[in-house]
Amino acid sequence: MKGVKQMNKQLVMQQAIFYHTLLSKQENKAH
Repeated sequence: MKGVKQMNKQLVMQQAIFYHTLLSKQENKAH
């Protein structure tokens, strides 16, 4: 269970970074 929780945490972090870069890219296009 501990390993699964750690993996989920990494996935969430990757998704957050992915969405963050996606949003910043869109903002750069808007400017």
